[in-house]
Amino acid sequence: DKTVCNGDAGCVWFDTTLSCGDSPCLKHCGEPECSADTGNKCVWAGAYCEKKELCKYTNATACDADTDCEFRDGVCKDKKCKHATEQGCVADPDMCAWDNIDGTCAEITCNWDNADQCELDTKCRWKPLVPKCEPRLCQYPNQTACETTEPGLCLWENVTSTCVTAPCKEYQSELECHQDDSCEWTTTCVPKYCERYGQDENACNSDTQCMYDASRLKCVTKDCGAFQNDTCRCQKDPDCFWDKGTCKTGKNGECPTLDIVLLVDGSASMSQTFGRHPHGFYGLMEVLKVWARGLTLSGERA
Repeated sequence: DKTVCNGDAGCVWFDTTLSCGDSPCLKHCGEPECSADTGNKCVWAGAYCEKKELCKYTNATACDADTDCEFRDGVCKDKKCKHATEQGCVADPDMCAWDNIDGTCAEITCNWDNADQCELDTKCRWKPLVPKCEPRLCQYPNQTACETTEPGLCLWENVTSTCVTAPCKEYQSELECHQDDSCEWTTTCVPKYCERYGQDENACNSDTQCMYDASRLKCVTKDCGAFQNDTCRCQKDPDCFWDKGTCKTGKNGECPTLDIVLLVDGSASMSQTFGRHPHGFYGLMEVLKVWARGLTLSGERA
């Protein structure tokens, strides 16, 4: 057992053979040569040379100062996955993974198979569309690392002194982007125009394209349909128009009711790839969805 082996001052665990053996420190007969063997972490014990007792510190500061240790669960412990070889890395019971590119061993994080466990782990996030538990982005400990390591992706939050992901930047696909009501897809996922005002109600309402949603405590794109139960609020807004018990967008509020009929090309050309869309019909539906959001629809069935 690796843990038991390393806990014995006269023993050491060898990654190359995955076995326990005598510590090289035992071969040193004098203090000078013992103390000089820092590679094997040897210390002189008064009359003989032995391996340094690892990670027995009683406080977090001293523990974290030792590169072989980490303070977790309230106790100073050996740092996980500290292996120099792939063989030792994959054999570690602490669930480690070997990186062939960097030649390093690292702990496998966020290996949860359900959303509840994943979200309870502060280092992880649950991606429902995959579904999969993944490490959270931008987990940098200080402002310098946060703003310079991945510029544009990470932001430093001064109020909480934490590194956070820039709004909408964590979504890599159009489908993921549309799952977040505060984001929209152009060629990448970006915050919707009115999101820039956040919870600043005055700034939000001063922009004619936006309105403050008190129920969600955020600035959203103006929607005259949200004033259906407030005649006064609807008529007060120059961009809205009250008509027969319905609040409509002012730009088309006085237009007569029209039925819209769409004719879609059904030829073979529609089966081709269109931009980022694998099929012409997918691309067309995306355009229609964006177009329909700007229409004042009665909601009546055809």
